Amino acid sequence: MKLRPIGLCVCLLVFAAVFSSAERTRADLVPEDTLLIELGTGRVVVEMYPDSAPKHVARIRELARGGLYDGIVFHRVIDGFMAQTGDVRYGNVDSAFHPSFRGTGGSTLPDLPAEFNDRKHLRGTASMARSSAPDSANSQFFICFADSSFLDGQYTVWGQVVEGMEHVDKITRGDQEENGAVANPDHMVKVRVGADFVLRVDDNASSGGDGSSWAKAFDSLPAALDAAGADFELWVAEGSYMLDGKLAGRLRNDVKFFGGFLGTETVRTPLGDVNATVLVNAPPSDENGTSNVPHTFGWYFQPDWGWMWTSPRTFPYVYRHSFEEGVSGWLYFQSGSSTTLSFYSYSDRKWVKLGE
Repeated sequence: MKLRPIGLCVCLLVFAAVFSSAERTRADLVPEDTLLIELGTGRVVVEMYPDSAPKHVARIRELARGGLYDGIVFHRVIDGFMAQTGDVRYGNVDSAFHPSFRGTGGSTLPDLPAEFNDRKHLRGTASMARSSAPDSANSQFFICFADSSFLDGQYTVWGQVVEGMEHVDKITRGDQEENGAVANPDHMVKVRVGADFVLRVDDNASSGGDGSSWAKAFDSLPAALDAAGADFELWVAEGSYMLDGKLAGRLRNDVKFFGGFLGTETVRTPLGDVNATVLVNAPPSDENGTSNVPHTFGWYFQPDWGWMWTSPRTFPYVYRHSFEEGVSGWLYFQSGSSTTLSFYSYSDRKWVKLGE
């Protein structure tokens, strides 16, 4: 075990503004300081803190970029406390998996000197595991299920979950009598650094940007797609973007599209947190336009009516309560309609009904 045994402590969570990322979303993050962990149930987005733990963040980046966290199990999970992972030597479900040794190994890199800091262990905090020796952290880390302030100043906090905590909550728990050891553990499917595959697009941006931040966003989809490799993601600000057939094909087949970000704007659309990114090549022409097959992604709004494309690949995903989640298609929206629509609010961290 890299994290020494400690007593359980379940407390009500109180967010301190200076330490919490509760109000932040992926749109606020610096790509180089963003870690994206794909679990079996969905994505977890972690904001990393190079200002507080530069050596630890550099280590996390290095291991993620080397693919060494892919397939690593959550070997120690204590309900009400934390989920621990990162044993890149013995914890890979695809290779060199040793159930009897998992949780005892690290990487081939040297151990890290402690970087204890003033950040708190809150719900969603990512902190480095270690043995009883302060300078023994290497590759293992844990994510807190709840406030664990008794760890403050003793373990190096290097990040905070800003999206996807609901997926962390679903990680299989271990045996309490076995110090959280998990018989059939879940694992991290893929772990990547945001800067390696995320590009930003904002129609208000100046030309010549490289997509690395909202301040340096691409000003058009063609420019972003020219720079994007396979499996890249485009995070697109609110606005209207031209899309021809060739570009639409790339979005469908090669690149994932996430719209509705605030970007460089200071005020959202009247629909609030709902995606208002519009890709225009063949949107429905009127309220009877269902026969007009449009592009794969986007929204089309008039003053008091509109169409919204819903798909599990869009951001945020919207569904109508009379249909099952997971379907794709156009939903008609009309001001004052009694139809109940829901979307996932990343600012509120929950599913909410349109208009709430």
